[in-house]
Amino acid sequence: MHNGLNMVEINTLVLGKTIGGFLSLVYIFYFIQLSSWITRSVGDFMHLTLMPKTPITMFHIMFLSLACYASLKEITAIVRVNEFIAPLIFIMFWVTYLALVSEWSWERFMPSFRLDLFNTMKETTDILAIPFMDTAICLTMIFPFMSTSKMKPVFSGILFTATFISLMIFIMIGVIGITRASHLTYPLFTVFQELRIYAFIEHVEAIVSIAVLYTVFFKLCVVYYNIVLGICTLFNIRNKTMISIPLIWVISGFALSNHTSLIDFREWDKKYMFIYTMLYAVIIPILLLIVTKLKRLKKAG
Repeated sequence: MHNGLNMVEINTLVLGKTIGGFLSLVYIFYFIQLSSWITRSVGDFMHLTLMPKTPITMFHIMFLSLACYASLKEITAIVRVNEFIAPLIFIMFWVTYLALVSEWSWERFMPSFRLDLFNTMKETTDILAIPFMDTAICLTMIFPFMSTSKMKPVFSGILFTATFISLMIFIMIGVIGITRASHLTYPLFTVFQELRIYAFIEHVEAIVSIAVLYTVFFKLCVVYYNIVLGICTLFNIRNKTMISIPLIWVISGFALSNHTSLIDFREWDKKYMFIYTMLYAVIIPILLLIVTKLKRLKKAG
């Protein structure tokens, strides 16, 4: 309905400068929160699995500095790099991951048949919030760069990713079982850590580390770009550098202050993430849709 406009521009167009501007600030704040969660996640992963003696802030500043540089190079540069690297990471990861099939056992699925399926789905709604609903929210800032005919591959990509995440979990349960997988902090990393391909190929966990770090970094770049684009669009700022660089310290601070620990964040994520993300992914878009329809009906008499 508003072709060529991002979410910030749609808010101000449909709801006016005051209310629309406030909602745009709410979206920008959500992107800052999301980037801080991503930054904290990658910092925790590096600190707990690879470099326990390195201060977690160093990982935050390192990744945010690269995301800042990427945001200044615009979305086209970010996507071009992803088009080149993502297939290599994908092939490298799955060729190694499929080696786990030799350890497969159907017996490890037995506890799942005694679970209450409805309650299990109800308690895991946070999986819908991240990485699916937040992806849809982030893409609303990038849609103006794509023609309407190119929308189908975007949603096909989300479906493709959902399928492979399901397959990845399916294989993991068959290899280490439901009980152990649900009690590990990073089950995927642990599975690769224990994997041995012949006698001379060891430390295969480096592959999953590269895959995780690249995937998280690409997502951080997109969200970081959304923040810079949103602020510059809302306040009509042309110099993106003066916005992009200070964000490193803002997001790094948020990443340290949001939650005291990984356990604290996961508890919050499980209880509130789905409800919180619904506001941005469903409620506000429906409000914008209704107001747009009413304005068009009024204009048509």
